[in-house]
Amino acid sequence: MEMEKNEFYFRVLQRYDHYINLANTKASNTITLISSLAVAATGLVGWGMMGGQADENIISISSEKVILIMCFIGFGFFAFKGYLQCMQVIKPNLKPTKDPSTDSKKGQLSTIFYGHVRDFKSTKDFVDAVENTNEKGRFEDLLSQVHVLAEITADKMSEYSKVGFWVNFSFIFFLIILLLSFIIRLG
Repeated sequence: MEMEKNEFYFRVLQRYDHYINLANTKASNTITLISSLAVAATGLVGWGMMGGQADENIISISSEKVILIMCFIGFGFFAFKGYLQCMQVIKPNLKPTKDPSTDSKKGQLSTIFYGHVRDFKSTKDFVDAVENTNEKGRFEDLLSQVHVLAEITADKMSEYSKVGFWVNFSFIFFLIILLLSFIIRLG
């Protein structure tokens, strides 16, 4: 019975790890999208600014070009905010427990949390800690990690849900830049 509970909660940990990786991957892909749009928007603004004039060496300013520049600034703002929101998703959470007052159980290091495993002075100390911990202690350690990963997963998903707002507005500004650049270029 005890082994079944351990296996069940290890599967829960794997599922949380999967969700954490999914959120990180989605945020990374969104950063790639924002970067690609930024490169394209920069090129379009440069192309649009050179349009509608006789001399290609002199940039004349028209109301359309002022709007184009303002849209580029708006795009930059929303793209940057989207990037920062994605970084909130990707940032690591290194808490070994949700409640700092119970961290390390009064000096006892977790034998599961990698930050604590690293803090053992030697491999022998780690092995001794594992061997000296009873089944109940290991199970409590496992449940503590499940609890922490549940919070981390929820935080990452919550942070990622905010990304869409910034990306949507940056994409709208990108489309306006595209349209204005063509209008200016085609006269």
